[in-house]
Amino acid sequence: MTVSQIKNGLLSTLTETFPNYPAKGEGISQGLDPPVFYVAATSARQSKELGCRRRRTAEFDVQYLPADSTTKNDALYEMGETLLELFEYVETVDGTLRPVSLGYEIEDEVLHCRLSFQWFVRLASETPATIANIELEVT
Repeated sequence: MTVSQIKNGLLSTLTETFPNYPAKGEGISQGLDPPVFYVAATSARQSKELGCRRRRTAEFDVQYLPADSTTKNDALYEMGETLLELFEYVETVDGTLRPVSLGYEIEDEVLHCRLSFQWFVRLASETPATIANIELEVT
């Protein structure tokens, strides 16, 4: 599982649910007319676990720009509630993930839905060095 795979899963979910709204995974471009979604990975971390296991955490920000900048917050709250239900589970090529935290807020007439995911990865284990034939003499 990678950050890119999760981002692509979020984009796929958005395009399937909202086929008339473009969903972009790169920087905000000036050429797109709202309504539009932007998906960005805001941070990724890794911590060591037992043996060759690692716990990875990634945070995402799904931004929704409404069609009309004078849209009342009620419409943004509705979209926020829809996104909370929509992102309860996220399908990726490696399986289904459930966010460990999921919420939204409105900043400057833009809806921000923030998600955080955690998963484990197993690094290739190193084969411990073995001792060659040992001869033991007992006297």
